[in-house]
Amino acid sequence: MDKRLELANRAYEVVIASLTPLEAWGFFLTDSAFDGEPELRNRLTKLWICSVFDVMEAELRFLPEIKREAEESGFATLAHNCIQLQKYCTLAGEFLDRFTREEQIFLMDTRNQWVHGYYAARHRNTIKVKIVANGRLEVESLDIEDFRLIIRSFYEDGKTLDQALAPIRDKALDRSQRYWEALSAFQKHKDRIYEILRTDQTLQITV
Repeated sequence: MDKRLELANRAYEVVIASLTPLEAWGFFLTDSAFDGEPELRNRLTKLWICSVFDVMEAELRFLPEIKREAEESGFATLAHNCIQLQKYCTLAGEFLDRFTREEQIFLMDTRNQWVHGYYAARHRNTIKVKIVANGRLEVESLDIEDFRLIIRSFYEDGKTLDQALAPIRDKALDRSQRYWEALSAFQKHKDRIYEILRTDQTLQITV
C-alpha cells in the first residue's frame, strides 16, 4: 500500500474508533422508544463510556506516531491533520472529566468483568487503573484493599447496580456536551474527513 494512504487510514481510525460503538448502541441510548428501558441504557452507557478511553489512547499513542512518520516521509499536510485530530481527542478527555476518579474506576472494573468474564487483575495485590484527570489519561497503581473500597462505595445503603449507574448515565447522555457535538459532526462528515485525509487536503477542527 502507498505509504501516504497507509498513514491516512491509520489516522482515520481515530474517527472510526469513536463512532463505531455509538453507531452500534446509539439508537438504544437516545431514541425515545427506549425511555422505559433504564436498565438497558445503564449497561450500554457503561460500555460506551469505556470505549471513549480508546480515543484517549489514540491521542497518546497512535496519533503522535503517525504524525512523526508523516513528517519523516515529507507529508506535511497529513502531519498537520494529525494535530487537528488530536484536538478532537481533547474533547474526549473533556467528556471523561465529567466523571469522578471513583466513577471511572467503577465503570472500567465492571466493564472488564462483563467483557472478559474472569478478570485476573482483580485478584492481584496491586491493580493498575486508567483514569482521565484534567483531560489527560493517567495510570494509577492501587492497593487491592483501596480498590475494593472504591467499588464497594457504589453499593452503599443497599444500592443496586442500576441505582449506582443511573446518575452516571444521566451525565453521559447530556447532549449539551461538546463531545456530543463533535460526535455528531464527525458522523455527518466522516466520508468527507476521509477524503481530506486521503487526498492531502487540510483538515481544520476548532475546539
